[in-house]
Amino acid sequence: MLGLGFIFKLIPTYGNITRIAALLVGLFFPTLESMKAIESKQLGDDTQWLTYWVCYATLISLETVAWSFLIWVPFYRLIRIAALAWLVAPQTRGATYVYTEFVRPFLLVAVAKACEVPSLEPYFRDFASTKPLSSPAATSAKNFDTLKREAGQAVEDTFEKVTQSASAEEDDHRAAYQPLKAHAQ
Repeated sequence: MLGLGFIFKLIPTYGNITRIAALLVGLFFPTLESMKAIESKQLGDDTQWLTYWVCYATLISLETVAWSFLIWVPFYRLIRIAALAWLVAPQTRGATYVYTEFVRPFLLVAVAKACEVPSLEPYFRDFASTKPLSSPAATSAKNFDTLKREAGQAVEDTFEKVTQSASAEEDDHRAAYQPLKAHAQ
């Protein structure tokens, strides 16, 4: 009886095919490209894949919470594969768009709120900039565009501090910060 259950699992069905495709597009290919980026000396590809992994983790987290609703969306699994392909492709810069427009502002608010919890503050201290974004109570009253501008300014201030503190011997490293600064904006 157990053998028949195993055989039925091997039969290619819509669910099994889309799961395999999602694994190939969303995990295996990005993992291979991330390994290549780690081994290369360029910083641009590292940023691309780190951005992708943050977006992927956010997508998986949202899917986990909303799965009971998502299974009722027609062709959701195919839409998910297409969305993963769009996020993965460096040509479309989908991960960069999703990160800067949706994920980053949300995470900045979450970090600001986490910094107010005394037991969590040491873990998020490195994320805090010299210019605080705003208090969580004020953040909820502000509109999304204002928060986005404040977050962009905080990142710009951080990059300026890093650039100013670099020594004359590290001119090559300064040039490497510029693509990161452009990416953050």
